[in-house]
Amino acid sequence: MHPSTESHGRAPTRFARLRTAIRTRYAWIALLLFFAICFLPDNRTAATNLYRLLVVVPMLLCFRPADLRLIWQQAPARWFLLLCGWLSLTLLWDGWSHTDFKLLLRELNVLALFYLVYLVGTLHRARVPTLLTGLMVLGLGGAALIVADWPQGWKQHALSARGVFNHHVTVGWALAMVAIVALYQTLNMTRRSLACACGFAALALGMLVFWVQARGAYVVLGAGTLLLLALFPGRRAAILAIATAGLTLLLALIFRQELTLVAGHVVERGTSMRLPIWRNGWEAVTDSWRWLWFGHGLSVDSENWNGGIVARHYHNLLLNQAFYAGLIGVGLYLGWLASLLRAAVRERHLWLWGALVFAMQFGFITDGDQLFVNPSAILLAFLLPAFLLGFRVPVPVRPPSPARVA
Repeated sequence: MHPSTESHGRAPTRFARLRTAIRTRYAWIALLLFFAICFLPDNRTAATNLYRLLVVVPMLLCFRPADLRLIWQQAPARWFLLLCGWLSLTLLWDGWSHTDFKLLLRELNVLALFYLVYLVGTLHRARVPTLLTGLMVLGLGGAALIVADWPQGWKQHALSARGVFNHHVTVGWALAMVAIVALYQTLNMTRRSLACACGFAALALGMLVFWVQARGAYVVLGAGTLLLLALFPGRRAAILAIATAGLTLLLALIFRQELTLVAGHVVERGTSMRLPIWRNGWEAVTDSWRWLWFGHGLSVDSENWNGGIVARHYHNLLLNQAFYAGLIGVGLYLGWLASLLRAAVRERHLWLWGALVFAMQFGFITDGDQLFVNPSAILLAFLLPAFLLGFRVPVPVRPPSPARVA
């Protein structure tokens, strides 16, 4: 799509020139800024304010109503906008309050990223390799900051949160996402030296995910890794698998005592009360036919008690969707997900985004709350790749050739 003159023959105004410049020249930089906002600040409020200033405001400035028609023509975008519309409508179930306004601001955060990805996919596709590199560099920088803030004692895993990642699970999701991207780059870089550097980054991030002790992130990282290795078999994949096994064995011998403590703590936590939490959620959803089909409303508090312990939500994305938006909301989410994965299956250049979206569904089995969020692991590790997949933003892939020497 080419930018059109918005002044109908007259000299464009300063605002029109600014809007055109953001759309056609600088929009991709906002995505780099989003990565930095996720990984570098150590305060969630500061990160949210930076995001609204550096991402949301530019997207509002350069928005054109004519883009809506082009966006609506794409099936995943239609599903997502219908889902957003339904979730917004459920805010009215319990009347209007300040909580509803805050949730609408979070929806604006999500839609700003949605529109930014649309601009990147339409006007800045050549920048995707740079964006992937920026994501890995900033992700590694964020990992270093997390390690620098690491609490003393292996049982304090919950204190490993930092910045927008306010829980060890979200730290694990974010690092798992960057590790999967680094693995993809390892398998598809044309230069061997860069592929080796990405491989070391993937291994380092994978080890850090383990130390964070977020079991949902283990599943995300494992599912994404296995899927990419299956999709891109070859010499590099074999070398990386052997290197991972060898490094794991070496670390197990060197840090046997520490690994035993970590493994013992992970096992000690058991199911973390998930079964009674899910039972509470199921009872809340099925208590009446109205709640079953239409939900309680997105602004309703989902806190529940289990043996004297308060759970902030029902720790399963689909169950939370059913609680907030009913079976209609669940159906819209599953329709959106199916349209995304259908696109991923058809196009080899979308496999990275498909692997991330698919892997995150396993993490959502034991965690995940709302889709209207401030900058967070949900926005980075799930919604971002989902939007990139929905707008079919291609990622460079080495052409398959059995004669190629890895």
